[in-house]
Formats: sequence, structure tokens, C-alpha cells
Amino acid sequence: MRPNFEDWLLAGGMTPRAAQSYISRLERIAEAYGDVGSHYAKDRCTSLLDDLAYSTADKDRGAPNRSRLKIDGDVYNGLATLRSVVNKYVEFLDA
Repeated sequence: MRPNFEDWLLAGGMTPRAAQSYISRLERIAEAYGDVGSHYAKDRCTSLLDDLAYSTADKDRGAPNRSRLKIDGDVYNGLATLRSVVNKYVEFLDA
């Protein structure tokens, strides 16, 4: 993860607590999948986002979490939050 991501989040109006939450989640993703920057270089994180995908149809049928990350609680909301973090990091790297 590039070190100025937190500064970028803060400059975009995010609170320090929210920015730290994004950083923590991105680090958690990196522990399971490796450097997110490498995923960006490979395919702008498309395959990573695909692995974190979990639809409402998946939720409705009680499909298991296919990602490498353990989600306590609602899998749909947990993975949506993690996808949001990855998408925000892609936005940062695109800038």
C-alpha cells in the first residue's frame, strides 16, 4: 500500500477515524491476497474485486463466502465494505 493513501483520504474529507478504518481494512485484504498495488498493476484489482463479490442472490440462498477473508456477521455487507475499500484504493491509484 502506498503510504500517502491516508493523506489522500483525509484531503478528500474523510475523518481520521474513517481513514484509519480504510487503512486497516486494506491491510487485512493485503494479508489474505498480497499487496493490493500488485493487483492494481495486474488488472486494476478486477480479479480481486471478483473474488470479493457476493450478490444479493448469493445472500438469499445462503451461499458460502468464497473469499479468503473470514467475515463475522453478514457476509454480504462485510464483503461490500471490503469491495468499497478496494474501489477507493483504485480511485487513489488512478489519481
